[in-house]
Amino acid sequence: MQRFLGALVIVVIIIAVVGVYFDWFHFQKPTHNNDDTVTYSVEVNKAKIKEDTARLKEKVADATDGDRTVAGRIITVDFKAKNVTIETDENKEMTFHVETGTKIQRNNSSAALNEFRQGDRITVAYAVRDGQNIARSLTAKHSE
Repeated sequence: MQRFLGALVIVVIIIAVVGVYFDWFHFQKPTHNNDDTVTYSVEVNKAKIKEDTARLKEKVADATDGDRTVAGRIITVDFKAKNVTIETDENKEMTFHVETGTKIQRNNSSAALNEFRQGDRITVAYAVRDGQNIARSLTAKHSE
């Protein structure tokens, strides 16, 4: 039990130090009350924690170079640049570069990029390379 408590104290100290370093926590000066008590307070910056964890998740995904998947609707298709821009189901605009080996399907059949239409539902499997979204596969369905 003593080892467990010791380990727990160490974990709490590490979290506190990391939290202060990343500006997640602010410890305020103690206030002395009239009844001989002292009040300590800690502010937690939830927005900063959320922002930092989202950035960390993105860096980890980039480092693992694994495929990601996103769904949405086609906004534009740039045939010359070989790019497809979509609005995701989370209302985020994303652009994907289409390479020679990209698997392209529309309505459950092999297709060419010029068969895609604005408003088509699309699912994109992609990887991030040098900050650019590279489409591994594009699967579109006619918008209804």
